[in-house]
Amino acid sequence: MPNIKLVVEVLHATNLSPKDGEDSASPYVEVDYESQRLRTKSKSKDLNPMWNEKLEFTVSDPNLLEYEWIYLHVYTTRRHGSRVFLGRTKVDPSHIKPMGQENAIGFPLERGWSVFSINRGEIYLKVYYYDGDRSLGAKTAAAGGGAGGGSIGVAGGKNGKQGDKVGAAPSSGHAIPSNGTTGHANTTGIGGHGGLGMDAVTTAADRLLGGGKVAQTVTLSDATSFTDFSVKPTWLPKTERIRHDLVDEIKYLFVRVERARGLAIKDVTGSSDPFVEAKVGNTKVLTRVIPRDLNPVWNEVFAFSQDQFQAQNLEITVWDEDTVRNDFLGRVTFDVVEIPQRHPPDSPLAPQWYRLESRHDAKRPAQGEIMLSVWIGTQADESFPRARQSDSGWVSNTRATIYLSPRLWYLRVAILEAKDLIVTKSNRIAEVFVRVDVCRQSQKTKAVPSQKNSHLWNTELLFVAAEPFSDEFLHVHVLDHVAANKEELMATVKIPLNTVPKRMNHSRVDPKWFDLEREKKDIKEVAHEIADKVKGNAKFMSRIHLMVCLEGGYHVLDESTQYTSDTCPSERRLWKNPVAMLELGIRGAFDLQPMKTRDNRGCTDAYCVAKYGRKWVRTRTVLESLAPRWHEQYMWDVYDPCTVLTVGVFDNNHLGNGFSADKSHTHAHKHSNGGNGSVSKNGGHGGKDEVIGKVRIRLSTLETDKEYALRYPLIVLDRSGVKSRGEIELVVRLTCVKRLNMMLTYIQPLLPKQHYIEPINVRYIEYLRAAAMRLVIDKLALSEPPIPPEVVRYMLDVDQYKWSYRRSKANWYRIIHVFDGCVAIAAWFRDICMWKSKVTTVLVHILYCILVWFPELILPTTFLYMFLIGAWQYRFRSRQPPHMDVGLSYANVTGQEELDEEFDDMPSTKSAEIVRIRYDRMRALAGRVQTVVGDIANQLERFHSFLNWRDPRATSIFVTFCLLMAIILYLIPIRVVIILFGIYIMRYPRFRNRLPSIAGNFFRRLPSLSDRML
Repeated sequence: MPNIKLVVEVLHATNLSPKDGEDSASPYVEVDYESQRLRTKSKSKDLNPMWNEKLEFTVSDPNLLEYEWIYLHVYTTRRHGSRVFLGRTKVDPSHIKPMGQENAIGFPLERGWSVFSINRGEIYLKVYYYDGDRSLGAKTAAAGGGAGGGSIGVAGGKNGKQGDKVGAAPSSGHAIPSNGTTGHANTTGIGGHGGLGMDAVTTAADRLLGGGKVAQTVTLSDATSFTDFSVKPTWLPKTERIRHDLVDEIKYLFVRVERARGLAIKDVTGSSDPFVEAKVGNTKVLTRVIPRDLNPVWNEVFAFSQDQFQAQNLEITVWDEDTVRNDFLGRVTFDVVEIPQRHPPDSPLAPQWYRLESRHDAKRPAQGEIMLSVWIGTQADESFPRARQSDSGWVSNTRATIYLSPRLWYLRVAILEAKDLIVTKSNRIAEVFVRVDVCRQSQKTKAVPSQKNSHLWNTELLFVAAEPFSDEFLHVHVLDHVAANKEELMATVKIPLNTVPKRMNHSRVDPKWFDLEREKKDIKEVAHEIADKVKGNAKFMSRIHLMVCLEGGYHVLDESTQYTSDTCPSERRLWKNPVAMLELGIRGAFDLQPMKTRDNRGCTDAYCVAKYGRKWVRTRTVLESLAPRWHEQYMWDVYDPCTVLTVGVFDNNHLGNGFSADKSHTHAHKHSNGGNGSVSKNGGHGGKDEVIGKVRIRLSTLETDKEYALRYPLIVLDRSGVKSRGEIELVVRLTCVKRLNMMLTYIQPLLPKQHYIEPINVRYIEYLRAAAMRLVIDKLALSEPPIPPEVVRYMLDVDQYKWSYRRSKANWYRIIHVFDGCVAIAAWFRDICMWKSKVTTVLVHILYCILVWFPELILPTTFLYMFLIGAWQYRFRSRQPPHMDVGLSYANVTGQEELDEEFDDMPSTKSAEIVRIRYDRMRALAGRVQTVVGDIANQLERFHSFLNWRDPRATSIFVTFCLLMAIILYLIPIRVVIILFGIYIMRYPRFRNRLPSIAGNFFRRLPSLSDRML
């Protein structure tokens, strides 16, 4: 059994909390791993302690290194001996490295789950493991290298683990080797016993450790008697196991064509151009052609769907491609009934060599062999994503693919000043500004006029950058504003993004001076500069003072805030643990509309794209089917349940020139590159992918550990109106990892804390969002196969912020609907005041008097009433996640003209008359909005008129009223006044007057500033 040692090297900590009562701390660290606990020494009066201590743990099972977490607690000691908790953290098993590959990693300290706890401090560790047997062998060989009867001292505790006592030191019998040493000393034996190796000694030591005895000595001559041959129990870790149970299994016949050897010569050149044909019934597919090769390598996989391998035989034929007629090289035949079935997680079926057979009427036998593997599996097979499927037309770029959108960072550039700038004309005041270009984004500062060679800006700019940074540069150009439309480049500097420091919090980043290079206007100037560099004569250069950093504490917004799918910061080390696991089963679609014509008949080549967080998934394309069945399942980690999953369905128009509508005979070797072909009248190849529909599912509306199997209508809105283009069947399951952590996310900020500590200016947000969307579109378009830009735009809702008369009207009525409850309460209170139900009115009077006389009952009564309402509404809750509402969007009552305006491009392509009509309508709508805003301003300004003496009579009346009310309220208890006021408001209708109240009349007569408006 291997003797694995785990070492936690505690380096140092920073910015700890002062908790010892003397504005400082004396911290120490406790480390727990697998029921073992060790601690460091205490550092007196130090908020940034340095330990540099190594704590060694015994690993009982090497498999524990893959899933066992390491827990660290930091405490401080006080004078009277008690300890105070400073923070805790845990180390993910992925950070545990072999010895020699470890790195120092910083972990933020957490203060617990309390709402009032403030996290503070960071601890730096190195975590690695090594084989203790090698270290033990090295030490023993060094101690008794020539002794013939040497012995080994073994010390241990129960079950071979170190003691649980706090503060226990590492075992002295297992020295920690230094990095880079392996400990291989005297591998043939110990002390001259060549027949007894290290395995026997280790087994004996393990035997003693398991016995629970302390400090026993084992002689080498008796070590073999302790060899353990018993069966030892093990256990499985309690981890979430992925189940492929949300979709149906679809059987596929897989054919893997690896290679061939010793093929016959069929061409006059002394070679052959072989390719392979796989045929089942009337369905066949061809590999690519390998020119002039008798030992070709194909390494291709084909998948025949279940409805296409109902034939009795699978025939694999090798051909030599010729211009007139292909030559037969040999074949191999399989009985479909005899083909084995494979179920994951079984290992892949090993390919075998099969001798090629000739035809029955052949005069000479076939030559050569072919390496194949044939099996029957499902879509869960690991070979399925890279296989060319029969229901996808054997086209390579229609396979299912998983994408990761680029990790985005905010790039902060602070332009402080520049010195020693050389102005082209000395007789004028230079107006110098700086333009910064990075990742297809460009911003510039204001022009600063100055007669000196130094210029000061103190301007901060924000950009969006995408990983990887190896090929990206930050270009800083210093320009002179010579004339109205003329600029001259004075100097420039190019900064590689991979050299820019990364900032994880709001710590200060020191600015740097960068040398500016002047623009070379002719080749003579370039030659002079090269000559000066060769001679070592460096010229005096201009400089610019910049602060540049990549912000890792922010989340880069690349989608609409209303239905974002990710809120994690850019820096991976700041991510928290997932709180849930989202599983999506894309089963199929039904009743899809034909999106194009092929061979004079309507058809649809449908595929799905699902997006959550950075992970995008794309199903395979099912060709020429109005009811495609995908049955693919995917999984995401969920860090915040208040996020949205987006699923879109599209029609594939990027099949390429080589696609043949006749799926029974597809020449794959002619279209293996899968390029985009020209637009075909009957196929639609090479055009943009058409939108079929989209579904959004908010995860917070899902109950945990429950499967939702639903058919969603695919609703789309275009210039002709709203329509349904079919239905999609989805199965969604949200599995909770830790329920407490999921509940705690509801009281935490939606975005990372850096957004609130150092918020981004509002005027930058939309600009940065558009830049982030462009970067995501560009990066995914470079994937293979690419996600078309129109698909990414539709999934990200790029046009969400464009003007829409329909959407504005819908948002207005949404606001009205929110206040429906207030309107209902006001109507109910009006009925109470009008005594429509005398019993209810009397009960309200009694309740009102009780609450006024006992005000401590107001809040409990209010919360109890809300609890009862919520409990009553529980029975009417929705049993399924909500879908897009056509009525709420006002999509079914919008006119043709309004839709045409909504989908018009910017700038508009319509005629001047249509644009004028739309502009007049916009002016009328804006006029009504302007009137409402003016009325609100009038009412608010009347409140200022109470005391500003614009109307001296009104102000004098109000001041006198305030004096009388002060005297009355001083003499009469406030409860009596409130009760009398309530009874007056709810008085009987006989004592009411239909004229406005005195207070209302007085308020309406107060002056506003509207009479001073032009």
